[in-house]
Amino acid sequence: MESSNDDSFFSNSSLATDADEAENVDPNVPEHRFNIKKHTTKTGKNKGQVRTLVTLTIPPYSFKKKRVNKGNTVTFSCNGCDKLDTPNYALAASVADDTGNEVFKLKSWPLKHACSPSSTDHIVRDFRSTLYAMVHKNPTRPVPSIFDEVREQITSKLTPEEKLAFLTEAPTFDEMKCNPWLLV
Repeated sequence: MESSNDDSFFSNSSLATDADEAENVDPNVPEHRFNIKKHTTKTGKNKGQVRTLVTLTIPPYSFKKKRVNKGNTVTFSCNGCDKLDTPNYALAASVADDTGNEVFKLKSWPLKHACSPSSTDHIVRDFRSTLYAMVHKNPTRPVPSIFDEVREQITSKLTPEEKLAFLTEAPTFDEMKCNPWLLV
């Protein structure tokens, strides 16, 4: 059931089955991406346990996984709206694929937000996480060269307007180098 009323809070999309998913992709579903990372707990009672961290990006908004509801429905909460104490939620269905990995399908998403991130906020977030991951993966490589490589990798996919906005908003290497996590 699609909602096209501008005053509505959520827009809903029906889930396509695997057989008709290729043919019947809902054009009203916004561009989105589920970011799935494995994380090993380093301290505390859960030390050594591997957890799966899932976030949702619906440009320019970023969502964190809030809770798993009955029926394998997962609630994601908008990070910016949470900071303003006005929770805003997106819902996704969680299903297992052929290999047993968890796959998410967006079911509903908020149309109105209290927060107003810039148009490249989600790209800057991806830039930072990619940079940290590459430094962690190869800590002996010079950080300035990794920084330049990641920045070039990100900007190569952007339009000239997006590139200008990203480079204006993204931190410079001098701003990033005071972050001790970058030098791990």
